[in-house]
Amino acid sequence: MKKRGAVILSLLLLGAILLLGWLLLSREQETASQTSPTGRDRVVLVEKDGWIDRNFVVRLHKLGPDGGKASGVRTVFASPDEGRPAGSERFIWSEDGRWVLLVGRRFLCTREVRLNTGETAYLLYDVAGNRLFCNSEQQSAHAPFSEQDLRAIRFTEELLSDGGQAVRQPDRP
Repeated sequence: MKKRGAVILSLLLLGAILLLGWLLLSREQETASQTSPTGRDRVVLVEKDGWIDRNFVVRLHKLGPDGGKASGVRTVFASPDEGRPAGSERFIWSEDGRWVLLVGRRFLCTREVRLNTGETAYLLYDVAGNRLFCNSEQQSAHAPFSEQDLRAIRFTEELLSDGGQAVRQPDRP
């Protein structure tokens, strides 16, 4: 009987140590962020440490006047094990601050949209309309987007290429 009690106590102690270790090591870390051209929004990629999978979330921070302290934070996307290594992604805003695009070099996408930098366009978010599009193989809940969709948006940098030449939407009269 004493032996059984000692085994149970040992297992409980081991479980407590593992739980404490997990709590201490499970931290969130911002690995990419970008403020919109309007200064009203900031998008952040937050790594959520996991023992096996890499999970991250994309959060939108509504900024106060003059880009001040965030007045509200909303998680707009949660990823299941995508795009290692951490820190290899970045955000690109549309010129008007309505759209934000998440790009990286290691995403697995059903519809691969390659940028002139060699990066893959992974996630497109419409801030004003709160609509999300994702080309991930694991994200069937979100509609995919195409190169044509990106061409319809004026981004803060040249994204697409035709025959090696960067293409930018021409200014409209």
